[in-house]
Amino acid sequence: MRNHKLDLLRFIGLVLIMLAHVEPPRTILNLRSFDVPLMIVLSGITFGLSYKEEPYLKYLIKRIKRLVFPVWIFLTLYFPLLYLIDPAADSLSQEAIFKSYFLMGGIGYVWIIRVFLMVALVAPLLYLFHRRIESNSAFLIYLLAIYVGYEWSRYLFTLYLANATPDIPHFFQNLVNLIGFLLVPYSFYLVPYSLLFAFGLRLPHISTRGKYRLLWLLSACLIGFAVVRFAQSGRIFPSQMFKMIPSNYYLTYGIAATTFLVIKGDVIWQILTKNTLIEKTILFVAKNSLWIYLLHIPIVKVIDTNFALEYAIAFFLSVCLMALQAYLVNQICLQISHRGLKKNLKILLTG
Repeated sequence: MRNHKLDLLRFIGLVLIMLAHVEPPRTILNLRSFDVPLMIVLSGITFGLSYKEEPYLKYLIKRIKRLVFPVWIFLTLYFPLLYLIDPAADSLSQEAIFKSYFLMGGIGYVWIIRVFLMVALVAPLLYLFHRRIESNSAFLIYLLAIYVGYEWSRYLFTLYLANATPDIPHFFQNLVNLIGFLLVPYSFYLVPYSLLFAFGLRLPHISTRGKYRLLWLLSACLIGFAVVRFAQSGRIFPSQMFKMIPSNYYLTYGIAATTFLVIKGDVIWQILTKNTLIEKTILFVAKNSLWIYLLHIPIVKVIDTNFALEYAIAFFLSVCLMALQAYLVNQICLQISHRGLKKNLKILLTG
């Protein structure tokens, strides 16, 4: 049975991510910057509620099938269409195509799939860790200790880059570049987002009173970070500035906002679902979030107008296209008797 509160939060996370891609005013952009942490924590929550232990290879194949194959299908259709529309587009370079398929950038937007995949690789280990630590306080302290180590290594790496000189031997420069290539897109994303995932595993097991205490503590930390940065620079930095290599300010805001939404999710659901159309839209978007996200990419690349209008068009068209896609897939599945093939089609082309 689906958890409607989690569907609502997944809907909120997706629409906020899409909002960032229409270049809203800076204030709105910064307020919605908890979107990715929210989605990662939700992944942890849903994983903890639904995971059944199985051989790791079997689990890994399922994750790749659900996360990577739909992206590859989308890209295989996207690039020929782009070539017909704009043969000279930068996204059609060999480098951009290569990076897109390997979730390294390219057309943009696909980096978040890389984050979900990296977290999925370690999710069973995080689940075992979660099961072995019974105390909520002890579990959160462990996460905090790991995070402190991550922040220290991130600080040392960025400090080194800031003071690196171009006259170091060529071999060492290549070594530094290789380390940077591995750390920035992988370790410096895997560690913090894995910790968010682990936090999501534990969050349903924390009482409402405990969640409120955690929210107050996170809020105090967030204010403290803002005060320190203001004292150092004379201005308050938005959390969005600390997203690309996730750091304390960005992550604290993300966890605090997510915790608040988890606490108030049932209330928000009751308010929004008084309208049947809104309820059906939320459930449909939550169920088909990956493909709606993929379908919105070409739309926001083509449309160039007022951000609010662009956002409304992108959201409406991507949902409509997904509804059409789901309808066609269901019609095709009605003609197929092979149960496994029908299941795989739905996994790859819906959800």
